[in-house]
Amino acid sequence: MKKPLALSALLLMSSVADAGLILEITEGNAVGTTKWTFSGSAIAGGAGFFDNEGNLGSQDTWSNIGSYTEVNDFENTTLTGNAFLSVGADTRDINMVYIDDDNGVDSDDIGVGISGGTLLAFAAGDTVSWGGELFVTGISLADLSESGLPFSYTGSTYGGQDGTLELTVNIGSGATSVPAPATAFLFCASLLGVAASSKRKKS
Repeated sequence: MKKPLALSALLLMSSVADAGLILEITEGNAVGTTKWTFSGSAIAGGAGFFDNEGNLGSQDTWSNIGSYTEVNDFENTTLTGNAFLSVGADTRDINMVYIDDDNGVDSDDIGVGISGGTLLAFAAGDTVSWGGELFVTGISLADLSESGLPFSYTGSTYGGQDGTLELTVNIGSGATSVPAPATAFLFCASLLGVAASSKRKKS
């Protein structure tokens, strides 16, 4: 049995709104740099926090995302551009990126640090979103190619807890196929319009 168009549109709108956090890492604007592009949002499946003071580790990064780097415990604050991270109404600048080779199979970590004088905490059910782009000095795509390029990861092992915060990482590849929110909502609106028109004709 086919779902009504209106219901299908609402379901699509819901899935697009929380498709997960997306991180695209591509060649930067100079030798030895990479471009980090942030987009998307996710509903937290558990509690966690983003650190504002450095010393990032498995408690405040995505852990075990795959063998993508041989660089150990790299925290980089040499960034240009603008990117933000929000938990609900609390928005901070992303001012650090983190990569770490844990010397095991599929055990490397990735994460970000944020501005402000306090941790940015989230609880189960909170909406976490980010956006913008940063150019990172000191890390090239070659540093992120231990398993070859392109590299992709989708999972939610934030803070070492599986199911906590959905993330997709794409390194050395093109844009993701997730539709832009504006495009998706226009499409959904058109479906709702077709549904309404069909209902009027029947009555």
